[in-house]
Amino acid sequence: MSKACTNLNEERMRHSILRATCGICLAALAAFLPACRTTMTGSAPKPNDLVVGVCPDYPPLMFRQNDRLMGVEVELAAALGKALGRTVRFLEIRWEDQIESLMQGRTDIIMSGMTITDARKVRVAFSDPYIELGIMPLVRAHDAAKYTTPESILGGNARIGVKKGSTADVFANKYGRSSAITYVLPPNAHFFLINRRIDVYLHDGPGVIWLAAEHEADLQVIRKPLTRDQIAWALRKDDAEMLETVNKILAGWKKDGTLQRILHKWLPQIEANE
Repeated sequence: MSKACTNLNEERMRHSILRATCGICLAALAAFLPACRTTMTGSAPKPNDLVVGVCPDYPPLMFRQNDRLMGVEVELAAALGKALGRTVRFLEIRWEDQIESLMQGRTDIIMSGMTITDARKVRVAFSDPYIELGIMPLVRAHDAAKYTTPESILGGNARIGVKKGSTADVFANKYGRSSAITYVLPPNAHFFLINRRIDVYLHDGPGVIWLAAEHEADLQVIRKPLTRDQIAWALRKDDAEMLETVNKILAGWKKDGTLQRILHKWLPQIEANE
């Protein structure tokens, strides 16, 4: 082989390695970018469409897999759209911007595993709750014996990870040490735990149970809820008719088993809220 060909092949190899390295770096970077971007699924919404605000970083309630939205809230939204006779359009929005987007009329309803809180009730109206959950700790499997009580988690030296703006965020800042809190999106909790950047990740029970199932060799859930919270859908306060209609549909689902059927598919151990 000529020297020119050899140099050309070496140059091509260097470019291939560079492209592969860049690809790995971009993939690693993407893991730390916000999970939710503002995007609309499908075509642009029409006046009668039901625009649902979501942040798909909360499996099994709402998550993205193979570029598809999946989970409890996706199926409930589809069923709600059918009951209303409206086409569902999902609008992906950062969690901390969900309520603002609803109030501005960009979305019609938030269906993304939102907990009812007194602070949120000041700004939005909540439907009747459809499930009751609680914050649970997710820890490294070999450290599980260290974190069996709220005091060992919040009163000690544990470094705590939470999703920013979540009820776990409020809880940790109220009862723990704010200096020990790190904001971590649920999909990144495994990385932060096994690399010892945090010691405990606090999130709603179904979310941490799902994460532990994905990484059962590394992670374990402390199945003692630190809180009892109700999950519901948020609507604008001036949309009383919509709120009444949604609650009637939800009541029908509770009565005929539709709600429990959807919940059981994703959360076999969870009962619908009566």
